[in-house]
Amino acid sequence: QIKPEINVGASVSPALLAFMRGQMTFDYVDVTGSGALLDHVHIGAEIDTLNLLAARVGVAYGQPTFGLGFDLPLIRIDAATYVERSVIGDIVGRHYSAQVSVGF
Repeated sequence: QIKPEINVGASVSPALLAFMRGQMTFDYVDVTGSGALLDHVHIGAEIDTLNLLAARVGVAYGQPTFGLGFDLPLIRIDAATYVERSVIGDIVGRHYSAQVSVGF
């Protein structure tokens, strides 16, 4: 049987400078679930300069997350590292991801 899960979150995107914007996010995952507070809280921040370079940092499951993004005219490149949890809640390891997108 699939256990229902309720998640809540909020995000704010302030303009930091004329050439820089930021985004801060907060999620509380599985409101009705049990476990330590850090098992439920995801917090992240992003700074984007000139819509070209984005730096990301956060915490998920009590573990740090990091990412970088480059947004060029025809291509977007993103890289990140984060911790993944199994269905029963165990940390299965640190993952590294990269994505390249082409757009017209």
